[in-house]
Amino acid sequence: TSKFSNVDKTHKSVSGLFARLRLRSGFREQVEAAARARVATRSATRQKTLTSLRMKRIKLDARGLKVTEAYADGHLSLKTYRATLLNLRAQSSSIDAALTEVDPDPALILERLHQVLAFASSLQDLQLKIDEDKRALLLRTVFKRIEVEEGAVLGYVLHSPFDKLLVEHSSKTRK
Repeated sequence: TSKFSNVDKTHKSVSGLFARLRLRSGFREQVEAAARARVATRSATRQKTLTSLRMKRIKLDARGLKVTEAYADGHLSLKTYRATLLNLRAQSSSIDAALTEVDPDPALILERLHQVLAFASSLQDLQLKIDEDKRALLLRTVFKRIEVEEGAVLGYVLHSPFDKLLVEHSSKTRK
């Protein structure tokens, strides 16, 4: 049987443990370098795709103007004019849809990655901002086992992938 543990002392002790758990040395830099390389590639591809689609759109608009002028000058029948405009509008809608499907700005992806890495390197901040139910879920998610006696954390085992990503930074490392 274990002794009754003071809840406030236990929360403080677990919070301290969260403060000491950090991403492994060099991991953040590796992820950021890989992300920057990927973002550079995606940026170039994205820009080419956007430029190509915009050029197609400009050409379609010019073609629509020429068709309208030809109809106004009496060179096209109403039936041909309507059929051609219908076709041009369909192509234009297709281009609009393709423009919305282009990858989001890679800079935004990099910004989100920084937010995720900040979260991952500061579990303490997260656990202080969430309610008791979510804190319990966070504890169950991160820790496979945590030993607490008289309000002090004696030892712990992390769930995967936290066991590979996080290390305890302090003069007294416990595991």
